[in-house]
Amino acid sequence: MENTNDSLTVVAAQEGPSVSVVGDTYRTNICSEQTNDAYALIDMLIPPKGGPGPHSHATFQEAFYIVEGEIQVITKGKTYTATKGSYVNIPFNGPVHKFTNKTANTVLQRLQVWRKCSKK
Repeated sequence: MENTNDSLTVVAAQEGPSVSVVGDTYRTNICSEQTNDAYALIDMLIPPKGGPGPHSHATFQEAFYIVEGEIQVITKGKTYTATKGSYVNIPFNGPVHKFTNKTANTVLQRLQVWRKCSKK
């Protein structure tokens, strides 16, 4: 079957809405409305000692790639150190987790989230 949909979404560097949450800056590269609710892609700037508190996601899968820097990813049972080039995947309805920048430099990580799609 040939794909006849030739529409593209192009987002230029530094384009897309930004929001600051607990000192972190999140810039949406592409939102779920632009991907038929399949996924969203977000750049996250995490300052020293920054990062969200413990949380979980019942309705989507979260994954992030460390572009620059290093973060600690913490779950109830384990602590992981994710360095530049690391990829972290947290499944649908995964564990309560948090991540923290323990370094003196701002971390850039790219977050991708997938929505759980129901079949009709």
